Amino acid sequence: LHLPLGCLTELLIEKNTFTNGSYGLYINGIGPTALCKGTQVTNNSFSNFYGAVYLSYHDAPLVSRDSITNVGNVAVDLENCANGMQVLKNKIILATGSYGIVVDYSSGGLGGLGNPARGLIANNFIALASASTTYGIQLYYSTNIDLYNNSVNITGNTTGSTGLYLYGVAGNSVNLANNVFSNPGGGYAGGPNIIEDNSSGDFIGAGSANLIRSNVYDSVIAGGF
Repeated sequence: LHLPLGCLTELLIEKNTFTNGSYGLYINGIGPTALCKGTQVTNNSFSNFYGAVYLSYHDAPLVSRDSITNVGNVAVDLENCANGMQVLKNKIILATGSYGIVVDYSSGGLGGLGNPARGLIANNFIALASASTTYGIQLYYSTNIDLYNNSVNITGNTTGSTGLYLYGVAGNSVNLANNVFSNPGGGYAGGPNIIEDNSSGDFIGAGSANLIRSNVYDSVIAGGF
C-alpha cells in the first residue's frame, strides 16, 4: 500500500497479509504543518519486503500487534512523527534485515494534563540475525519517548551491531525500564552517546566514545546504562 505525499484521516489498516515487494506499507504525509492524524496499523502480517512499515509526518500513529519477517532493511520506520506515537506488541524476526524499529526526527508530547502524550515503544520482540551491522531499536534526533518492556536479541556475528542505538537525543527526554538488549553476536547492548546520569537516571549525550559493549543488558531501572 503506497500513499505518497497525502493523508487519510483516521486510517485503519487491520488484519491484512502483505507479501513480496519494496514496501508493505508506505505512507508519506505532506509535511510538518499537515500531519496525518489517527493512522493505525494493527494485527497485520508482513513478509518478503525491503521495508515493512514506513510512516512519515504522522500525528500519534499506532503500529501494534504486527508480525514482520524476511525484511531486507527496516521493519518499522517512523520519520518526522509527533506526539503520542506508539509502537506496541510487534513481533519482528529478520534473517537479513538491518533495523528492527526506527524512530527518526520525531518528538512525543510532553505528557501530563493538557499536553499531548509522550511517545511509547513497548512490549516488542525483535530478533536480528544478519551478518551485516544491525540495530534493534534506533532513536535518531528523537525526544520525549518511553521504551518499556522490549526484548531485543542480535545473533549476527558483527561487532558494530547495537541493541539500542541513540543519537542526538536530548538529555532527560527518553525513559527506559524493563527492557532486555541481548547481543551474543559480539556487538553492543547500547550506544553511542549514552552515559548514566546518576541524579536523574535519564540519558545525556556524551560524545562518540561512550559505547556500551556488553552481551546482555537488562534495563530494569529507568535509564540504567
